[in-house]
Amino acid sequence: MLKDAPVLDYWVRGEFPVTCLVGGVAGHPTLPGKGRPIRTSDLWLLSEDHSCARTLSRWYRLGRPFETVHEETVLS
Repeated sequence: MLKDAPVLDYWVRGEFPVTCLVGGVAGHPTLPGKGRPIRTSDLWLLSEDHSCARTLSRWYRLGRPFETVHEETVLS
């Protein structure tokens, strides 16, 4: 299931009015582009190691969390 799932990069949990994920997506079946900003449908499951998530509509493989943006900028 996960091998074909889109990758959500620089993700963060959001509220809209239900819990969701927000991030830049690549490999989404209906939203073309790489790093396209999206808000997912309702978040149902977030793996303990934050490597994948299940939303109302699909599975996502999770890339880097949003917090890493600051770390990467500081280290560059």
